Amino acid sequence: MFKRNYTSPHVRNALVPRPRLTHKLDEGLRAKLTLISAPAGYGKTTALSEWARQCGILVAWLSLDIQDDEWFSFWSSVTAAIQKRVPGYARKIWPLLEKGPSASSVSSEPAISAMLNELNLLPEALAIVLDDYHAIEHPAIQKSLGYMLEHLPPHIHLYIASRNDLAFPTARLMTKGEMQRISVRDMRFRPEEGLVFFRNTAGLSLSREQVAELYDQTEGWVSGLQLAALTLKSSDNIAESIRQFNGHQHHISDYLLEEVFSRLSEEMRAFFAPDVYSKPYGSLPMSSRYGTIEQPGVPGEVRAVEFVCVPAGRSKKMVSLSPFTVQFFAAAVCPNGS
Repeated sequence: MFKRNYTSPHVRNALVPRPRLTHKLDEGLRAKLTLISAPAGYGKTTALSEWARQCGILVAWLSLDIQDDEWFSFWSSVTAAIQKRVPGYARKIWPLLEKGPSASSVSSEPAISAMLNELNLLPEALAIVLDDYHAIEHPAIQKSLGYMLEHLPPHIHLYIASRNDLAFPTARLMTKGEMQRISVRDMRFRPEEGLVFFRNTAGLSLSREQVAELYDQTEGWVSGLQLAALTLKSSDNIAESIRQFNGHQHHISDYLLEEVFSRLSEEMRAFFAPDVYSKPYGSLPMSSRYGTIEQPGVPGEVRAVEFVCVPAGRSKKMVSLSPFTVQFFAAAVCPNGS
């Protein structure tokens, strides 16, 4: 196991203040579970790192990857992350972890029960952060984490950052007020935050109108604004670069290719393929400002790339594409325009 897994990433000093988001994260200290669910590039890790630095309680941090998608590996990593912050924790837990998950669908998890007993004895509050939880798919892990949440002591708080919704039931937690959800809408930069970012963090003297134009293109997508800043810093004509800013910019297209398109299934790629620019899937054609998709067969994977496909209206079957992602997908799935 790498030591870096148990340490929150370094946060730069010149961050954009986000008091609304910080307040929502603080509210998680009154709940068992806080889920930060947003696609790639919305600043989940940065926001949690900054919050962990100033929240005033112990924080056990674990950055997950696909190697943790195995029951023993996952819970060993969680235990080690807590042990790093609470010396002496888990002495009785390790032998139980080695036995693996409970084979019964009705009995409790002995190792998880032991973890809960030790957590209950902690004299002060503890936040457990699981970053990049979308790397975890194993059913046994989902089951045991659901069990842990159901019995979590009131002074222990779990923060999960993921690109996807959780695979275990959370309705009971929501109805009991024990779950706080932070969505892509909360993670988006607001227009005034975009202005602060370009002027203070990126060091670009843009007018309010120029920032508004970039904000409209990216819809507050944090990485989109960061990549726009990279493009503008190397530009000899900022006004023209803003006008031409789209999904074909190499910074943007490289990011979308690496973080989104390359991770899509063949089904999802095929879903975007037919005449992505001009063929209407619903009430709006792809060539309009927002492409809209409305059909019964929308793959569930759409929700995993929500910054490309964001909910349009109240229907879960309707999603919309931001302008530069329409352009990127048109080139990616139909490179020859056919």
